[in-house]
Amino acid sequence: LIRCKDCGFVFSKWAPTVSDLNEYYADYPRHPSISEITRARYNEILDMFESHRELNRILDIGCSSGFFLEEAQKRGWDVYGTEVSDVSIENGTSKGFKMLKGKMSEITTQPGFFDAITNFEVIEHINYPNEEAKAIHNALRPGGVLYLTTPNYKALSKTILGNKWNMVEYPEHLSYYTKQSLSELFIENGFKVLSLRTTGISVTRFKESMKGQNHDDISEHPDEKLRSRVERWRILRISKTSANRALSLLNKGDTLKMLAQKVSN
Repeated sequence: LIRCKDCGFVFSKWAPTVSDLNEYYADYPRHPSISEITRARYNEILDMFESHRELNRILDIGCSSGFFLEEAQKRGWDVYGTEVSDVSIENGTSKGFKMLKGKMSEITTQPGFFDAITNFEVIEHINYPNEEAKAIHNALRPGGVLYLTTPNYKALSKTILGNKWNMVEYPEHLSYYTKQSLSELFIENGFKVLSLRTTGISVTRFKESMKGQNHDDISEHPDEKLRSRVERWRILRISKTSANRALSLLNKGDTLKMLAQKVSN
């Protein structure tokens, strides 16, 4: 990995070829369902978008199995998704999504076409972040919003695990962000950051890292049992909220969560 001494942006020394990526993502893990807790969280994000809803069009970059778009569709949004694999394109189309194939920077969309764009755990897979940010900016209408999540390179788990931290995984993850590098990327490309937090610690991923295992989608892992327990008990919800506030204040949560608004053309 290489680190920019000015902004702290960390990126892979190597860049995979198109054929490398096509081969890797052809067998990328996909899950048949998500928990009701995750669906509730998706609806909380959609609640944030309501005040920005004018054109009624929403795009999920790297929509995978399309669970977020399913929730948006239920609420009457005109839903669009991007993916690189034919399997995901076919899956999205079968659910009634308007699917766009390829990288965001390669897809032609009408400028200002979307009210809202989501980017869940995708930007770390991209090794050309400025092109990606510009493409997102172009696709959003003035005043439109972007919600983005990505692993936090300054996470407490990464600090503790050091070289065992399993989020460093080539050719899947090519870029690694901190609060500073993520906010600077989008501010420099015409956005205003409305909120930027770091939350959560994945017990499962921590254990996997200690064992030298690759990371995977945690929706099928024991973290879900812990999430369910927290949802059921008020004292655990209060503890979780307090922990997340502390993690965000210290910039040590596992995940960066950013809400940004397009402010210039």
